[in-house]
Amino acid sequence: MVRRKRKELSLGPIVTIVILFVVVIFLSFILSKIGVTTNKSEIINGEISTTNIGVRNILSKEGIDFIFSSIVSGLQNFNVLYLFVISMLGIGFAESVGLFKQLFKNMKKYKLSFIIMLTLVIGCLMGALGPTSYAFLLPLTAYIYKNLGKNPIAGVVSMFFALTIGQAASLFPTYFNQILGSVTEISARITVDSNYTFRSSSLIYIFISSFFLFVLLGSAILDKYLIPKLPKMKAEEEIEELEVNNGGLKKSTIAFLIMLLITAYLVIPGLPYSGGLLGESGTYLERLFGETSLFKNSYIFLFSLILIICGTIYGISEKKIKSFDDFTRSFSKSFSGLSMVFVLIFLVLQLVAIINFSEIDIFLTSLMVNWLSLLKITGLGLILIYFLVVIIISVILPDTSSKWAIIAPIVVPLLMRANMSASFAQFIFMSAEGIGKSFSIIFPYSAILFGLIYKYTDSGSYGFFKVYKMLSNIIILFTIVWLTIIITWYVVGIPTGINVLPSL
Repeated sequence: MVRRKRKELSLGPIVTIVILFVVVIFLSFILSKIGVTTNKSEIINGEISTTNIGVRNILSKEGIDFIFSSIVSGLQNFNVLYLFVISMLGIGFAESVGLFKQLFKNMKKYKLSFIIMLTLVIGCLMGALGPTSYAFLLPLTAYIYKNLGKNPIAGVVSMFFALTIGQAASLFPTYFNQILGSVTEISARITVDSNYTFRSSSLIYIFISSFFLFVLLGSAILDKYLIPKLPKMKAEEEIEELEVNNGGLKKSTIAFLIMLLITAYLVIPGLPYSGGLLGESGTYLERLFGETSLFKNSYIFLFSLILIICGTIYGISEKKIKSFDDFTRSFSKSFSGLSMVFVLIFLVLQLVAIINFSEIDIFLTSLMVNWLSLLKITGLGLILIYFLVVIIISVILPDTSSKWAIIAPIVVPLLMRANMSASFAQFIFMSAEGIGKSFSIIFPYSAILFGLIYKYTDSGSYGFFKVYKMLSNIIILFTIVWLTIIITWYVVGIPTGINVLPSL
């Protein structure tokens, strides 16, 4: 008697998101009818203001009107979709004319483990550009790995972890750290130390140490637990060698270097006609990454434009572009196989929109932070619970700034009264927050991750829980790495930065 093999049920991300829609709507209805509320603390005009908040019912007339009216407007409130489109115009064009294949042809000899380590380094450094970097680094990494003859899924996952879990690992102070630090400073001043000043250098030692530890241990973790579990690639994604000379590559490389020098000159202040991409005032980091910075608002467009120009020079030189029609069709190839990315981005953004309307994320975040403030524990116990609470909160509220604005007014004074520095409290938040975002389905940029995995995965090997089953051990080990770093710094008393200790 032949025993039939049991077919494994694996929910894809679309079905999972639909289920989450139903769960959010049901919870909003129940919690709003019960009338449960909690206190939300936030900083307004330099003072901590506490307001009573509850959950809004999505099934109310107002909620139903919002669902239908926000289908289009919800996309306008998030820049994930158009940033991805702009990125793919350049990345896909360079790929379609064969520039990437020629560029990385001689690098196929390197082992996948080495390439992953290099990916973690680049991801940790480029993470300084902010969350928008996901939109071009994830697809770019996928195409690079493919042309290196490596599995693109390994590249996408490694880069995603570098940008999320590795956000607290850096070789230099970032604008992102400075923005969080401004909230940390106010939170510390109001209730504990009126003279406290947050300095970017207060975390520089632990940032640099974490960078090397994250890259070395992270590459070992990914090598052992990711590479052996990678699903089979689609057969049509196999790479074919091109017979071309190096003339087009040399010309495009020269063009790239010239445009790179021009861009660098435009972000350097103080020289004749330089600094055109910088903001108007503030520190250099504020001028480079602040809201008024032209560089911050346009660097993805500049990146795509450079790739299009280099790709055009290469394509014409190598006879890949022989007419205007060839040039046009090269753009149409850019989005081949990416339909799932667009579907997932659309659905995730709609899910985020109804969560924002219901305020379930703000309610649950405030509830857990208030619960944390009531605990009568200090030392390592407080650090561990705070770390785990931030991970949970980050799953339901991935937005970093919104989350820290709620957490900091409560947690920073709490840890300072437990004899810990405010900057150390911020570092714990940054490390735990990245872990939570790494497996949050409502983190908008996770749609790009899952869409790219779908593009490069063989039929039958793809599913939401299958993917997270593959990644679960990796996330757990990364969590242990960050906890070890935090506990070691606290117990040993290693300075986190210049003249700053984890303990007061």
